[in-house]
Amino acid sequence: MVVNPSDRVIIATAMTAVAIFFLQTAENHKNIDKVVINRTGNKT
Repeated sequence: MVVNPSDRVIIATAMTAVAIFFLQTAENHKNIDKVVINRTGNKT
């Protein structure tokens, strides 16, 4: 697979954006998990 230098920059920025996105969602999921555990705990 041949990658052009310009493509490498695009891939790098895309990877960085995805990494930041996952870090943010991971932080949000910690809070979401608490809410989900409370809701499921109340249902059962």
